[in-house]
Amino acid sequence: MQVRIACAGLAAGALLIAGTLVYSAQLPVFSGVGPDAQAYGAAEHFPLGPLATAFEKRYMVATFSHFDSLYPVHIVSPASHSWAFQRPAAVPELTYVHAGTHYSLKDYLAHMPVTGLLIAKDDQILFEGYQYARSDQDRFTSQSIAKTIVGMLVGVAASEHAITSTADPASKYVPELKDSAYGNATVLDLLHMSSGVTCPIEDQTSGTFSLQTLTHECKQAVPPGTRFRYSAADSQVLGLIVSRAVQMPLARYLQQKVWQNIGVESKATWTIDASGQELAFCCFNATLRDYGRFARLLAFDGAWNGKQLIPRQWLS
Repeated sequence: MQVRIACAGLAAGALLIAGTLVYSAQLPVFSGVGPDAQAYGAAEHFPLGPLATAFEKRYMVATFSHFDSLYPVHIVSPASHSWAFQRPAAVPELTYVHAGTHYSLKDYLAHMPVTGLLIAKDDQILFEGYQYARSDQDRFTSQSIAKTIVGMLVGVAASEHAITSTADPASKYVPELKDSAYGNATVLDLLHMSSGVTCPIEDQTSGTFSLQTLTHECKQAVPPGTRFRYSAADSQVLGLIVSRAVQMPLARYLQQKVWQNIGVESKATWTIDASGQELAFCCFNATLRDYGRFARLLAFDGAWNGKQLIPRQWLS
């Protein structure tokens, strides 16, 4: 038994139609409202603001469901034939315990604001709902899910011998890093976020990691492989390694090796920087059902309907 949850947006929230919470297993539930909707811009139909104000509360709903309208992206095309989830005849009772108290899905949705929520078990969607006028056609922005995608692609590239060893230094694939703090960090160090490198930009609220930044502004704090430190920059270097090793953008490699093979139904996008490199640490954008397909792939150890897309040992 496998259970997967895809949750997009602000957090979670009641899905209301004419003031009544509606559950449907057969079709997604859509709502134009949500908790604190006025603060999120309901009166202006949840507007998409300019970049300078994109992360203000009144713009957040649109920002995180139309991120690829604000920033340049690479396209990840859908499959020619999509794989469909099944749906039960009725929504089962879904409950959970928090701080010693039992709650229902209705309780959860009533107290937590979210733009979209999808719950799947095995091959069935048990619940799918959208609010704040979002829909199943919107592409929701991931944050660190992108890091997981990059880690998966490292495994695929290794299985194809494009990356010959996780003991290889980053500079083997990205020669520009040779004399930098990242030059001697191995692929394994980067996967474990133990490069020992710190970058000033990681202390800021936003930004990207250009090669200029990675080579000149990031400094060695501790020896590689000795200490874990959650690092967006480590993931960005991994993304550079994969794209150089396979000689194509991350988005295209994902499309060819994984995304189309799991029968995704909608276009996805991946935000890129000024050089055209994907932001390997964030900002992959997809629909909820396609995130659900991705979750199903991980739940079954990288196998999709009998075909191993990501080496099982790599995921283990």
